[in-house]
Amino acid sequence: MAAKALKDACRAAGETCIRRWVGFIQNRPETTDDQRRALGITVKDKIPTPTDPEAVRRLSPPEIELDYGKPQQVLVHVGPEPKDERRNGFPKPATGFRLWVLYGSIPSGTEGLESLAWQLLVDHPHSPYLHIASGTRPR
Repeated sequence: MAAKALKDACRAAGETCIRRWVGFIQNRPETTDDQRRALGITVKDKIPTPTDPEAVRRLSPPEIELDYGKPQQVLVHVGPEPKDERRNGFPKPATGFRLWVLYGSIPSGTEGLESLAWQLLVDHPHSPYLHIASGTRPR
């Protein structure tokens, strides 16, 4: 067991040293992509992969959890598992969410909610989003 522990410690120290040098080589502006390939270092993709518009359309609407735990604040949890932020990553290709707000009250039984005067509140890259309700409309 002592030999295995020593071997594991030596390997961890070696990996730390190698990773430091690989990071230096990778970030050095003079290093070419051919040199990176020859060393087996990851070569950055210079042409971003386009997002498939059909994949975006197939996304199901995310679940939303609103937390009114503090006065005049709303903590908005958005994603596939809004009650567990550790497992609440957005499905690909989503990279955030757009939150809309409607000021005033909506009478019960109102039809055509889409036709009301919704205003864009925020485009947010991750969940949760903290909204401070100041009582005034944003300008």
